[in-house]
Amino acid sequence: MNEKIYTVEQAAEILKLHPKTVARYINENKLHAGKIGHQWRITENDLNQFLKKEYKENPVLIEEEYHSDKNLSTQSIEKITVSTVVDISVIDENEGARISNSIIALLNCKDPIYGDSSYKYIYYPEQKKARFLFWGKPIFISHILDIFSKMYDK
Repeated sequence: MNEKIYTVEQAAEILKLHPKTVARYINENKLHAGKIGHQWRITENDLNQFLKKEYKENPVLIEEEYHSDKNLSTQSIEKITVSTVVDISVIDENEGARISNSIIALLNCKDPIYGDSSYKYIYYPEQKKARFLFWGKPIFISHILDIFSKMYDK
């Protein structure tokens, strides 16, 4: 038997959750685990079963958010704010993550004329679909849509 066994902290890292959340899931019997000594251990199979169940109940695998200004006040909000959703179908989790990382890099060095902006990334594994949500000035949204158009319109 070569099945991997994880600590609560390792499982939390894999699930991208806080260790206390993982411990709570164990206590609520949402995640099966066994004690070795005084510490919980989660088998790879139990972790996979938990993930399958969670995906069926909540289709979001990955969610990332980006805000260019974490301290936005109502005075700094422009008169016109635009939001848009970009869906890309039939991509795997790794491709979606690469696109998301590229967007974050772009946003971290964007021209100040684009102003404050927000970005959120969601991956839906069962549909193999990545969803990118953007908020900001019209010029920023126009630039983002132009980038996606150049990447995917042939």
